[in-house]
Amino acid sequence: MKKLKSVSLLLALTLGLTAVAYRQKETVGGAAGPGAENSAVSQTAAKDTAAPEPVSVNYPKGSVYSNPIDEYFLPRMEKPHISMVEFRFLQACYQKAWKDEFEHLVEWMKAKCVYEEDKKCIASWKKSVEKDIKASQKVIVTELLDVYEVDPDPEKVKDHVSRVTAWGNGTACRLKQLEGESYRNAVMQIADLFTDRKYSFRKIDYSKIAP
Repeated sequence: MKKLKSVSLLLALTLGLTAVAYRQKETVGGAAGPGAENSAVSQTAAKDTAAPEPVSVNYPKGSVYSNPIDEYFLPRMEKPHISMVEFRFLQACYQKAWKDEFEHLVEWMKAKCVYEEDKKCIASWKKSVEKDIKASQKVIVTELLDVYEVDPDPEKVKDHVSRVTAWGNGTACRLKQLEGESYRNAVMQIADLFTDRKYSFRKIDYSKIAP
């Protein structure tokens, strides 16, 4: 009788452990676990809220690539232990500083024009830069969030998962910084055409820029 009870107890213990293991597999690693269909969003959300990699661009003193905007913002964005709020604020200010500088450069170039044809070319170049920035944002967002497996058509959303739902504050601020870098590239193409630096950057207090 004791032997029978021992066998029954061992059988119950084995079945109990099997059930626990099955439940753990379902909730942790199983494909049928709750929330599995939202894995794309959860992964991109984690990526979006993670601390961004610091900007790392150090130009040699006197380099033709040096400029007052990078000299002000980059050291502040590279500060150790910088808060996420401060970092995102600086990203937005960086974009604003370069966009305003781009507008200033365009007006400076137009002021030198003698012929209307040259003004038209400058206006066309300005529109081209702005168009390229907008066109590149879709590619950048898709790569940044790694949502290639999600249908880009918002009308074909499955299980409430779309490319828009993967967005967060981090994505928007990263785009601001990348947009600023695009304006920077356009400005520096002109500013560094000549070693005598015919173009002068605006003399402003960058700490007072508000995005």
